[in-house]
Amino acid sequence: MSTEQPQEGGHKKPPIPTPAKKVPAYNIERRGDRLYQVQTLHKWFAISSLLLLVFTIGTVLKDYSREWKQYQRQFNEISVRNTVQDALAVRENTDFTKYSQLQADLNTATEAEKQSSAQINELEEKVAALNARWIRVDQDYRNTKAKYDEEKYAYEEALAHNASNKDKLKEGVDKTGQLIPQDAAGRYQTLQWLMFQMGGIGPMFGQLGFFSKFAGKAYEDKRPRDRYVAEARRLLGVLEQRLAGRAWLMGDAYTIADIATFPWVRNLIGFYEAGELVGFADFPNVGRVLEAFLKRPAVVAGLNIPKRG
Repeated sequence: MSTEQPQEGGHKKPPIPTPAKKVPAYNIERRGDRLYQVQTLHKWFAISSLLLLVFTIGTVLKDYSREWKQYQRQFNEISVRNTVQDALAVRENTDFTKYSQLQADLNTATEAEKQSSAQINELEEKVAALNARWIRVDQDYRNTKAKYDEEKYAYEEALAHNASNKDKLKEGVDKTGQLIPQDAAGRYQTLQWLMFQMGGIGPMFGQLGFFSKFAGKAYEDKRPRDRYVAEARRLLGVLEQRLAGRAWLMGDAYTIADIATFPWVRNLIGFYEAGELVGFADFPNVGRVLEAFLKRPAVVAGLNIPKRG
């Protein structure tokens, strides 16, 4: 039983352990603070490397002398010999005169392609310039249209209230409201024929152009083409009936509806080369008005932009 008295709090100190005995390392006076000898380690490393090299050389030589390796080398020699013979045979059978001609044709085609690329780039620049010009013209039209609508609304309001400035406002409306009738009935009838062009003449004539001049011309099945031929004839029949006894779509007044419609009629029989296909001779009134349309000075000037060669 321990005779130590517990300290305050009821706990006693743990006993102090006995220090471990220091045992000197083997040959520490020769090795210093290292646990190995450097020279001995280098010797064993060199011996093991030499043994590994000898073992590797022996393995390679043994593998090289195997029977299937000999067959593999013979097969490779035969393959090389056959390839050389084939190359010599091809060289003997090659017509170098024809080869030189083909090479010259290739060079000529390459030069033509470069020239065509330059022409395409030039045309793309012209198209971009025309698009920019169209955007400006369209913007001017929209601005003018907005101004006209504003003046027309002011005039109608003044007319409804019998204002004193109604006559002055009417002069402004008459000045800006060109190519479209001023009365409500004539105005909306003109817009009706304009929508007729946008929803019928333009899309259907364009589809017929695809099947009469472009890629669709080569299709063996002619039913799609005949469908648009029939639709184009129907639309021409509507125009023919409308133009009977009239100078233009709206009678004597040349309007925006005529400007939108007859360029498509011109393209149908001209650019699309579909006049005979649709029997354009069956629509004399359409032909008469188209002829009058193409004689107008503004149309003549417009067809020469850009200038034709």
